[in-house]
Amino acid sequence: MFRVPTMTTERLLATEAKLTTETLLWRGVIARTIQDWVSKPLRSKREAERYLFENSADLSLVCSSAGINVLKLRSCLNKVRGRTLRELLPAAEEPWAKNKMKNQTKPRRPTGK
Repeated sequence: MFRVPTMTTERLLATEAKLTTETLLWRGVIARTIQDWVSKPLRSKREAERYLFENSADLSLVCSSAGINVLKLRSCLNKVRGRTLRELLPAAEEPWAKNKMKNQTKPRRPTGK
């Protein structure tokens, strides 16, 4: 027998797609906040740090919507807190340092002429 999809089935399918999109959106919000915390000017860094590390219902809700455990997120962020990007990614500095060395000219020795 042929069954016509019910309104409940259609709503369930629509909700699943919406949740996936919503989850990605909220993960983007968290990623952007972390990016601000790591690389923005001091004022923006402080605002992002307060948001990420102070207990707030807002961050808990955002993490829940993103499917992320807020305590695990903070645990990971605490591992890098207070460290510079160069300390975290020393390999990222190597190409820059190599190029700097290549571009430096050697000092000339005075000739005895």
